[in-house]
Amino acid sequence: MTDAYPIRRCRNRAWFVAEERRLWFYTPVSDDRPTPFLDAARGNLEVAVMVATFDPPDDVRQVRMIGPARLETKDVARVRRSYERYLPGWSSGWEEHAASPDALLWSMSPDRGMAVTYPALENRPVFRWANAAEGPFDS
Repeated sequence: MTDAYPIRRCRNRAWFVAEERRLWFYTPVSDDRPTPFLDAARGNLEVAVMVATFDPPDDVRQVRMIGPARLETKDVARVRRSYERYLPGWSSGWEEHAASPDALLWSMSPDRGMAVTYPALENRPVFRWANAAEGPFDS
C-alpha cells in the first residue's frame, strides 16, 4: 500500500439502495466529524462495503464488496427509494432531509467481492467475483 492510497478504517451503518449495478448512499456532511466515504468518493478511490443480516438461525447472510466510489448528482427520488426501504412512512421532514444541501449522494461499484449465506448456521459455498460483470447485480 502506498501513501497515495492510505488505509482508513470506518465503521458506519448506512441505508442504501442497489440500482444501476451500483450501491447508492446518502451521507450527511459534517465539519466536526470525519467523512472517509465521502473523501474516497471525491477522489474516486476504492471503498469496502459489507451488507449483512444476522437473525440466527435461519437468516445469516453477508455480502462484502470492494470498488471505486464517486460523488453523484443530488437525486431526491433515489434518496427516497433508499430511505423507503427502512422507513415505515415518508414525511415532509424526510423530504426536507433528502433535499438538504448538508448531505451528499455517492455510489460505489461492487467490482469484486464475496457473498455467503449460513442457513441453520451451517457453512455453505462462497460466491466470489473478480469484476463487476461477474458480480451480484444483473441490471
